[in-house]
Amino acid sequence: IDGGTAEVKNSTFKGNSKGIKISGRASPRIENNTFEDNETPIFLEDGSYPVFGENLARNNNLDGILVDGSTIITETAWGGNLPYIIENAKGIAGGATLTLGEGTVIRFKSEAGYLGYLDIRGRLITGGTLANPVIFTSVSDSPENRWLALLFRSSGSVLDGVVIRYGSGGCDAGICWGAITQFEGVEIEI
Repeated sequence: IDGGTAEVKNSTFKGNSKGIKISGRASPRIENNTFEDNETPIFLEDGSYPVFGENLARNNNLDGILVDGSTIITETAWGGNLPYIIENAKGIAGGATLTLGEGTVIRFKSEAGYLGYLDIRGRLITGGTLANPVIFTSVSDSPENRWLALLFRSSGSVLDGVVIRYGSGGCDAGICWGAITQFEGVEIEI
């Protein structure tokens, strides 16, 4: 889907390299679909703003929405029942906001010794609850596939109702980090 406002509902995508690729500032509705035996069920390029609802992904190489590594440069909201998979790194530019709805899952896919992370120079807002939190975890949701961190480089983010699993920590070139890293002078609300 390259641009536009298409609706894709009640369909099955099976055995594809990419079930659906969303690009070109598209804002489609992707609802009640089944993605099975694909390499990547859904590939999302930055600058597109789809709405996802009640999709099913099973037996794919990655059971979720693979997000490209570009930087978010405007107001963006992610939600739905499939996890978002960030391969290596994703950025939020200054002046931009990424809002994660209740129950949104973000998985970090680390490759070739490069640990996945989210570099926040704008704002990250989460709207999780105790019953339905926003989750940040590794691609397999296990300690075998650790990711790096949420790197907060600017003030104004709000983490409400989050669970953070299998992040890393360490030091390199005088900079130390943990699963949440807050740079000097930066204020976030947790």
